[in-house]
Amino acid sequence: MSRINVANFRHPDGASDNINLTDTGRVGVGTSSPAETLDVNGNIVVNNVLSSGGNLNLNADTNSAGNKAIVFKYQGGETARIDSSGNLKFNSGYGSVATAYGVRAWVNFNGTGTVAIREDGNVSSITDSGTGNYIVNFATAMPDANYAAVHGTGNGDTNGSLNWGNYQQAQSTTAYRFLTTSFAGSDTDTTYCSVAFFR
Repeated sequence: MSRINVANFRHPDGASDNINLTDTGRVGVGTSSPAETLDVNGNIVVNNVLSSGGNLNLNADTNSAGNKAIVFKYQGGETARIDSSGNLKFNSGYGSVATAYGVRAWVNFNGTGTVAIREDGNVSSITDSGTGNYIVNFATAMPDANYAAVHGTGNGDTNGSLNWGNYQQAQSTTAYRFLTTSFAGSDTDTTYCSVAFFR
């Protein structure tokens, strides 16, 4: 099989080189001096990859420094990366890329009468364990029980006569139990309950 060591493929108008293959094995598309194995100067369009049952894979192999990551850059500056541990890091007001900690689960539900979920993410059901006593059941278990939960509860009262509090009772990888109380300290069913879980 013949091998092309150096090749330049020009547009018919001869204005510029469109594809360049260097003697070091680098391919430049829209550039005559490719800086990497494949260097594309211009927009890239990928069509119908998934419609045919295929995958769009981005693979990162270990480099000379022992690190591997998929890095996203804009105008030469790094804006996001997925590191070797699978952490998503991005620069959104941090000043540099930092790990993003996502919401693992969340739910908005009515805790009065028959408990009813309004909307949720990764929550399978809410168990009513008594007055103001709720258990949030996860659809997919948490990696451990060391997650953080943020609550918000209230009865939609606008005159400020009612104040509502809530506190954690127990948590596991599959469920989270908490109580809602009135200002006086009694357990109370609540119309609007919202909980978000971070890990």
